[in-house]
Amino acid sequence: MPEAQRSATRTSCVSRDTVAPPLQPARPLSLATEIARREIQQDPLADVRDDVDTQVLPIFLEEAAELYPQAGEQRARMAPRAGRPRRRARQLRRTLHTFKGSARMAGAMRLGELVHLMESRLDVDDDARPRIG
Repeated sequence: MPEAQRSATRTSCVSRDTVAPPLQPARPLSLATEIARREIQQDPLADVRDDVDTQVLPIFLEEAAELYPQAGEQRARMAPRAGRPRRRARQLRRTLHTFKGSARMAGAMRLGELVHLMESRLDVDDDARPRIG
């Protein structure tokens, strides 16, 4: 068969509308990988429900208006090369702890739990630099 005819035969089998099948992993995911993927996808606040106290809420909102920017400023000052990292981490932890307690007192349980998660991730070791992550 001449080359031109073979080439025509090959191209006639492929249509422009043909879509390649999705790539499959070379091997199945390990059980640990599957569990980790499921944990990442789960919302840690899925089971937490707010029960807002309308009498305490205005007090909380006023306090939160001060604590939220304060925590942001404290976090920004925790740059990797900033001096006194343990002291700065303690300040941020104290602010987050206050914010968490105020939110929970007002019945903003989801916000309180979220701040608790942030507070927990702020790991301060006396022998090491604070780690935010």
